[in-house]
Amino acid sequence: MDFAYYLYSFPGDQMIKDLLESTIKPASAILVAVSALSGCAYLPSGGPSDSQIHAQTKHTNVRLITVSPKFARTLWRKELEDRKLKAIREIDPLKKRLETVAVRLMPGDVVRVTFWTMPVQTGLGSGGGSDHNPRKEDMGQYTLNETGFVNLPYIGEAEIGGLSTTDADNRLDYLVERLRRFQSPEIRVHMIKNRGQHVVVTGSAAKPTILNWQNAGITLAEAITRAGGYRSTGRDYGHSLQANEVVVVQNGEPHTLSIRAALMHHVPLAPGDRVILTHRTLVRANCLGPGLTQSGLLSFGFTPTLAQTLAKAGGIGPTAQGRSIYVLSPSHKVIYRFAWDHVSGLRAAQQFPIQNGSVIYVANAPSVRLQQITSILFSAAYPIGIAKGL
Repeated sequence: MDFAYYLYSFPGDQMIKDLLESTIKPASAILVAVSALSGCAYLPSGGPSDSQIHAQTKHTNVRLITVSPKFARTLWRKELEDRKLKAIREIDPLKKRLETVAVRLMPGDVVRVTFWTMPVQTGLGSGGGSDHNPRKEDMGQYTLNETGFVNLPYIGEAEIGGLSTTDADNRLDYLVERLRRFQSPEIRVHMIKNRGQHVVVTGSAAKPTILNWQNAGITLAEAITRAGGYRSTGRDYGHSLQANEVVVVQNGEPHTLSIRAALMHHVPLAPGDRVILTHRTLVRANCLGPGLTQSGLLSFGFTPTLAQTLAKAGGIGPTAQGRSIYVLSPSHKVIYRFAWDHVSGLRAAQQFPIQNGSVIYVANAPSVRLQQITSILFSAAYPIGIAKGL
């Protein structure tokens, strides 16, 4: 690409040609030097022009599609449908396990034992006198040893490991009744710390916690709520239902789903599950080109439209090619064109979804390149004209 390309590529170039011929004929050597330096690499450039994009897509496998409002609405509906299907695929493996898992006492569990009896005979729980109301005595907290046994007053060693709390109540009732020392004794076992059956909620949780398993089960939404939801670590964190993810680890296998899906659906957990709350950016888009007010990598916690993305980038600049704005798809197989100088292009931009990894490009107007060439010519012609006058 040489100087003649720029000289004849833009409107009004005849005027520049006449000026050149009348001014620098005596300085043909300088003209040759300027011509050699006025190629593509010499003139400042922030990327391909509108015409170059059109020309290059004709000789590649990249499709150039002009986006209409109807086409943009179709893509937006497809984005919503894909999001729903993705949520279903994420949740299905977790929802298949619907059976309720009962609380079982395990080695290392801490329990509180309560003793009830009628005050007829002397002994634990007996008040004597005319009081015939049941008496409650707190026997304290006990930890199941490695074999599932617990050592209780009066009863001694009792094996309750592997039993539900109800079955443990019944076994201890039987053991204390055999002593024949108490009137209508009843023992109740309450779980204090469930070391063997629990759900861990960690990661970006506001209050990382270990939840004791309960007979009614624990849902994913309940676990997240009891952990206080997400910890807010910045303006864009902790607020988006799409940008935040939940990783549920079951039997060593991780399942990732959005916080929106986790809260909207009934997802049962099981003892031993790990719930890890994480933050991530849902969409990152590169905004490039000399026609933008500010180029850079933009992050979103939701699926933005083209209009929202351009607004976050500061809008298009005064030198922008208003005729076209381009979006390169993440697959690099399609370039979407928006007629920014037409109402239909503005309407399409308000509904067009920007996918993660997209590139938004805004070129300069052709007049900017013309101004660059004019500046170069006049900077070369001015000293020559002075020299000629001398």
